Amino acid sequence: MQSEINKLKDVLRKLPQEKNDEKKRDVLKTVIAYMTLSVDVSKLFPEIIMISSTNDIIQKKMIYLYLNNYAETNSELSLLTINTLQKDSKDGDPIIRGLALRSFCNLKLSNLFEYIETPLFNGLNDKNSYVRRIAIICCVKLIKTNPQISIKNDIIKILKSKLLDQDPQCIINAVHALNEILFEEGGLKLNKAIIFNMLNKIYTFNEWGKCVVLNIVSTYIPENEDEMYDIMNILENHIRDFSSAVFLACLKCFINFSMNYSNLQIKIFQRMQEPLLTLISTSSYEVSYILLLHAHLLLHQANKLNCNIYDYDYKHFFFRNNDLTYIKDIKLDILVSVASKVT
Repeated sequence: MQSEINKLKDVLRKLPQEKNDEKKRDVLKTVIAYMTLSVDVSKLFPEIIMISSTNDIIQKKMIYLYLNNYAETNSELSLLTINTLQKDSKDGDPIIRGLALRSFCNLKLSNLFEYIETPLFNGLNDKNSYVRRIAIICCVKLIKTNPQISIKNDIIKILKSKLLDQDPQCIINAVHALNEILFEEGGLKLNKAIIFNMLNKIYTFNEWGKCVVLNIVSTYIPENEDEMYDIMNILENHIRDFSSAVFLACLKCFINFSMNYSNLQIKIFQRMQEPLLTLISTSSYEVSYILLLHAHLLLHQANKLNCNIYDYDYKHFFFRNNDLTYIKDIKLDILVSVASKVT
């Protein structure tokens, strides 16, 4: 095996003059293959460093994977790794800057902080959203491994400013990062400005992002009725969202906001009835079951308020030939509740 490694070392030495990226990739794939088979290829480190100045993303990823794997076991090698990553974190290509920052945070070195501070803050303020997204997540890794880090308060302050970022994914990443970092303090505390900034941008979020925002909004306590109705008006258009997860997150917001308003809650139950029945009939078995559970819960709450829902839509809960047992069970519970209320 040592002879194979030596041959590979000779090939790597000639790669800087090689212009064919495919050949370079093949050589790096061989190195990574040996590494994943637990073959010690750490002696190739100087050669890998020599070919690290490339704009080919595929090569960069393999090089970073190699560097991350061997930097921890050798202090001299780790210094070379840090120098390479610091250089790449200033690269003109945002993808390379982002990959370098991600690899930087994956290094398991005790003295990492003194080297990563500048690249991390530069990444948080980078003009490219891809780099900012990675930098935000890197903050979590850095603080988790160094809870008493001296710049913790500065990082938290910057992350809170990212809740007003123009990029939707940066906002979502910042929410998760702050919830992780401030977990012992009860998580992220939101104010009116941040809530409405998120709500006004909710159309730009993907399904997962919408759910994150809506779950946060559901925990917010409006200052007055006008603010509560403003939030509800923004969410109104998302009641008929194609996603059952987004619909249920909206429902949670409406129910929480109207907890102390019986008349408003009755209107909400009636308003949610049609879209809920539509989603139940068009979703998969697993999703339908979750929606049926929510329908049963709404029916239970509505009965407490003497509000009639599903009285004229009970046929939606009739058994179908292909219904599974657990679907039939919850449908039967709903039919019993509807029938009991009618009688």
